[in-house]
Amino acid sequence: MSTQLTGIFCRGVLLGYAKFVEQYRDKSTQQIVSKDIHAIGIEKTIKGGFGEVREVTQKLILSDALMKDTKFLSDIGSHIGQMVEIPLSGYTDFHDRPYVSNDAVVIPCED
Repeated sequence: MSTQLTGIFCRGVLLGYAKFVEQYRDKSTQQIVSKDIHAIGIEKTIKGGFGEVREVTQKLILSDALMKDTKFLSDIGSHIGQMVEIPLSGYTDFHDRPYVSNDAVVIPCED
């Protein structure tokens, strides 16, 4: 018996994990605040309206809860370079980057 997953997924080649610093101005204090952002990269193939094909990298944001999930982080490391599906939460940040679902698992895809 197999379990069928439903929801929003991002499919592509898992490029890896990155941490970067993002700065913004706090509206109440007018101070510049730095925040660590954790993300994974997925390389996707996009076909345009004129038949052109190109590779693009989709940056998926990881929540603090996922950064504490050792199994998820281990799965990222063991599936780099492979075609995978990653469940998305449906939410995006200020820059329209999607968030990975808090209960996400790395789903390897068959070629």
